[in-house]
Amino acid sequence: MENIRSIKPYVGIAVVDDKNLEIIKEITAGLEEEGVPWELRKFVDWDAVILACNSAAESILQVGIGVGKNGDAAVHYARLPFTEPLFFISYSDGNQDLWRILGSNAARLIKGMPFRQIGQEKQKLE
Repeated sequence: MENIRSIKPYVGIAVVDDKNLEIIKEITAGLEEEGVPWELRKFVDWDAVILACNSAAESILQVGIGVGKNGDAAVHYARLPFTEPLFFISYSDGNQDLWRILGSNAARLIKGMPFRQIGQEKQKLE
């Protein structure tokens, strides 16, 4: 029997390792709040933009998220240029709220809803 790839709709989340579990937890919570399914895949090593771009290319929904080894996170849409993610948050600028908004905005792209503002949420949580 031939191995056929699933055509289940999901946002692909590509990560390098389990080191950034807090980031992944918040991103998936944002997706779940919007009711959009996700699938996690591990890769050897790439930065967040490349991971997000590859995930978008593999997803039927054409949206992917990448979390790089250094904790940077990106959302990519398959129709955008490879080097231009829709959203990017460096680890040093990130916090729980921003990572959750990142996941929510990935879902909102699929649903055709307005994005939540990222720039106004840059205060670190204590």
